[in-house]
Amino acid sequence: MRVKVIQRFKDRKTGGYHDPGDVLRVTKERGEELISAGVANAVKSRKRKEPAEDKALRPSEDKGESESG
Repeated sequence: MRVKVIQRFKDRKTGGYHDPGDVLRVTKERGEELISAGVANAVKSRKRKEPAEDKALRPSEDKGESESG
């Protein structure tokens, strides 16, 4: 789970400080703790796009060259 810090706090697990705007990757349980404490908000997961087709593998479309070239 990812959360975005909205209020500066000292992380009891790492001993470090987190500032507003920091995005942390935490367990679901830890994320729920931070959200309920009012120091973070949940971040929607990023949807990964399918990889684009690699046109460089097709010689007929590679830099305008023809297959007979």
